[in-house]
Amino acid sequence: MALRGDPLTIPEHIQMIIDKEKKEKPGNEEKIKSLHELKKTFTEKNDSTPADQHSG
Repeated sequence: MALRGDPLTIPEHIQMIIDKEKKEKPGNEEKIKSLHELKKTFTEKNDSTPADQHSG
């Protein structure tokens, strides 16, 4: 069995979790807020990474 790469980025996975939490578990605002902060962190980190890697 061959392994296949995951086409989703980490922020996309986090967004899927956020959407699922909103749909299945209403009233879980604190967890959703934390997930949004985590997504923002990964998005900001990934936005700066390619330039840092190619500058050397």
